[in-house]
Amino acid sequence: MPLTELLRSLLGGKLAGVHLIVYGVMLILVMRLAPQGLWGLLSPPSSEKEMSAPLLQVRGVSRWFGGLRAVDEVSFDLGGDEIVGLIGPNGAGKTTLFETISGFIRPTNGAISFDGRDITGQPPHRLARLGIGRTFRSCSRSAMSPCCKMSLPCGRAEPRDRRSADRGDGRA
Repeated sequence: MPLTELLRSLLGGKLAGVHLIVYGVMLILVMRLAPQGLWGLLSPPSSEKEMSAPLLQVRGVSRWFGGLRAVDEVSFDLGGDEIVGLIGPNGAGKTTLFETISGFIRPTNGAISFDGRDITGQPPHRLARLGIGRTFRSCSRSAMSPCCKMSLPCGRAEPRDRRSADRGDGRA
């Protein structure tokens, strides 16, 4: 039985909605007390995991476009078992940083290494062989972002029936 259903059966009849509050508090406690998850509490600590070299190292990477600093002295390390996010406002340089790491543009300054090898400025096809790549934004009719809404009317028109075009009478 899922935890939310158990809480709803124990508390829901008396106080409607309290099960959601209790469930939320429990999630917050798990995240604060066990940041590696419940499995991290059960597995023994590994000294070699802490001592291993990072899989991806970015050191002082900058990318300038003329006088515009799109990325300015970015440095970080990522381990092979980490999943991280990069957030920031529009124009902060997130995409430019990913393009420098994945080889689509060369950094102005800095160094990027993967698994101990320098990959700074390597072309995307070489980095893809190492397992480094990126995805591109794409529009689909099911995910209607404002960008997609504006681009749909600009799509290619359906071809006209060849016979009506040959007759020249404009009938389809």
